[in-house]
Amino acid sequence: MKRTLIITLCFISSAAMAQTGFFLQPVAGIGLTNVRHVDFTSQSHSDDYDLNFDAGVLAGYCHGKWVFTTGLQYLRTGSKVPLTITDPIGSPSGTAYIHYRYSHLVLPLEVGRVFAIGKKLTITPSAGVGLAYNTGAEIKDKIGSRVVDIPVEGLNSYKNGTGCYAIAQAGLAWPVSPQLAITCAPVYNYMLTRMIFQQMSANTVWDHDYSLMLNIGVKWQFAKKAGKKAAGEAK
Repeated sequence: MKRTLIITLCFISSAAMAQTGFFLQPVAGIGLTNVRHVDFTSQSHSDDYDLNFDAGVLAGYCHGKWVFTTGLQYLRTGSKVPLTITDPIGSPSGTAYIHYRYSHLVLPLEVGRVFAIGKKLTITPSAGVGLAYNTGAEIKDKIGSRVVDIPVEGLNSYKNGTGCYAIAQAGLAWPVSPQLAITCAPVYNYMLTRMIFQQMSANTVWDHDYSLMLNIGVKWQFAKKAGKKAAGEAK
C-alpha cells in the first residue's frame, strides 16, 4: 500500500509539472567520440577515443508529459590512432597521434517523456534518429606540440554525403522561472549508415562513428504549467 501511494504521488507530481506548448533550446557540449571499423571479413574494431564537441538549437512541442523535439546541430566526431616515433636507428623516441575528424549537420527527430524528480527537477528520457549531412573530414598528425594537416582528398572522395544516427539521451531540467530552465543531458549518437568507404573495397569495408556528449543548454518554454489540466489527463 505504501509503495503504491508513493508511485501514485510521483505520477501526479510528474503530471502537475508537465507543460503544453512550443519550446526553444540552444545547447552546446563536449564529449568522447570514436569510429567503429568493419573490415571485409566482417570483423569490428575501434580506434582510441578522441575529444570533440557539438552545438545547435533544438525546438519542439510539449503535450502533457510527452515531448517531441527537432532542430539543427553541428556535431564533430572522429578518433585517434597512436603511433610510435623512432629515431634513425629504430629505437622508440616518442609518440604521435593521427586524428580522424568528421563534421556533420544533424536534424534530430526525437520523442521523450517527462518525469519529476523532487519538487522542481525533471528528467526526460528520449530517443529517435538524426538525419545527417556530412560536411567534411580531416586528418591531423600531432607530434608532441606540433600539429600537421594531412591531405584528405581520398578520404572525402569516399565519404557518404548523408547518413542517419540513432540518438538516445536523458535530459535534466531545472526551472529558474515559469518559462526558463537550465538543462543538462548526456547524449549518445551512433551512425547507423556507412560513413567512410575504403577506396579498394567500397562494398565491404566501412566506418560507423559514434559519440557520448554532455550538453548544457537553456530551454525557453512558450507555455505555462498545465497544472490541474495535466493532472486530470493523467487519471
